[in-house]
Amino acid sequence: MRISSSTTTFDTSKPSSSLSIVGTISEGRMFRVLKARKGTKFVILKTPVTNDSMLLEILHREYELACNL
Repeated sequence: MRISSSTTTFDTSKPSSSLSIVGTISEGRMFRVLKARKGTKFVILKTPVTNDSMLLEILHREYELACNL
């Protein structure tokens, strides 16, 4: 597993819920998988590579399916 080492911080409305991008785990033609830190925990984020409505719909559907598990 290869993780690139760029760090980006995203602050949300609550100070305790800031999100720091640790690196990229993988990147394909459609999606990018990022490793991030939220407080003391690590999380995985999946984002579309381009701002395409079809990719956003696929990602939204994956989210809905995962919520039903």
